[in-house]
Amino acid sequence: MIFEMRLWSTNYPFNCDSGAEFYGTIGRMLLSKRGKVEVFGARERRIENAKPKQPPRLVTSHQADFLDAIRAGRKPNADVSEGHDSVALVHLANVAVRLGRSLKLDTKAEQILGDDEANRLLTRTYRQGGHWSVPRNA
Repeated sequence: MIFEMRLWSTNYPFNCDSGAEFYGTIGRMLLSKRGKVEVFGARERRIENAKPKQPPRLVTSHQADFLDAIRAGRKPNADVSEGHDSVALVHLANVAVRLGRSLKLDTKAEQILGDDEANRLLTRTYRQGGHWSVPRNA
């Protein structure tokens, strides 16, 4: 499992600036943020005009949805705790792959047990002072 951010890259895989790739046992699929869909079946055979069974839900901007959620007293579509939990698994998988070993987790403390090297990969070295430094109460 690998997670990469390419927001500012000029090297776009599949001629697409952002999206998600899904790899399955007999195929793969690319879905872009702007509606590009590419589906490949067994033996990398491209499936032309692949369409979802249901039309995609209209997605508004995160900012508009966030403000609407505050007004309506509901969770936003991109709830921060769900996003954290989803991406944490990908980051932990990347740490395990980089180190070449399994990890034991304390899910309450969100720490890797007994592995200082792995825990160091969960954060970065921040600049001291100024706008881009780690907050004082962190």
